Amino acid sequence: MTLPRDADSLYDRGVIELNRGEYVAAQELFERALRREPEAAHIHYGLAATRARLGAIDTALKSLERALDLQPSLRIRAQRDQDLNPLRSDPDFEQLVLLRAISSSNTYHYLARSYFQRFPVSSIILSHVTAG
Repeated sequence: MTLPRDADSLYDRGVIELNRGEYVAAQELFERALRREPEAAHIHYGLAATRARLGAIDTALKSLERALDLQPSLRIRAQRDQDLNPLRSDPDFEQLVLLRAISSSNTYHYLARSYFQRFPVSSIILSHVTAG
């Protein structure tokens, strides 16, 4: 069987192998894909998931960090991704996925916007004035 040459097709095959539990094959496919497209966050993420399943915690965390640096929105997915379960007990995982999400300015603005949508400024001022 011949392997695809482009990064997206290699990534797709890697995902298939990951889902089949063929972690070594998946890792090889993701690594090949990254040689063709080294700045692809989704490929780094797939490699992180595969390495986590293989028990290669340190390299999985490095791959995950690279994925999240390239595409911070992947933090949301990482919080629930079962492929990353082997990483959850590592303090570096919490730092990468949870604490950095809170400290990132985009997340800060999202949380602030969510808060003020739930509690409009006028109701906060009104409750403060009426309480005083």
